[in-house]
Amino acid sequence: MLARLTSGIALASIAALALVGCTPPEPTDEQILVEARETYDGFYRAIDDQMTAGRATGEDLEPYATSELATEWAGYVQTAIDAGTTSHGVPTIVDIELVEQSNEQVSTELCVDGRGIETTNEDGSTTAPSELVAWSATFTRQADGPSLQIAGLAPIQDQTVCE
Repeated sequence: MLARLTSGIALASIAALALVGCTPPEPTDEQILVEARETYDGFYRAIDDQMTAGRATGEDLEPYATSELATEWAGYVQTAIDAGTTSHGVPTIVDIELVEQSNEQVSTELCVDGRGIETTNEDGSTTAPSELVAWSATFTRQADGPSLQIAGLAPIQDQTVCE
């Protein structure tokens, strides 16, 4: 009887350890920032593709952004396209800082270099590219697909992240 009880406890312990081992570890701050950077880069590559194609839809941005933000930004891009503006290139993240995180979202500040973007207006004139600009980016955590999607993206006055 004691032998069965001992073997039952051993099996239960092994099962518990196996279950604990199946739980993925929490990502480090560095891993979160790498994923945020990849999501941001993918978002802007998709926008660059839309400018090249001459048409913008929210669906093309949804792998990287919430449907609300994707629809909003696709509208901005389509307005620029309709006005005869062309733009090629993507901004480069120079620095990224984690501001806050929870189980639902991640807030960051980004320093973005826009000098790699070439913009031509409908009259053929070019717009000087932006240099270093600070942005606030909020990402939501997703259960399926890419785990981070951009939920908020706006330039900020505080340029500390770019110093």
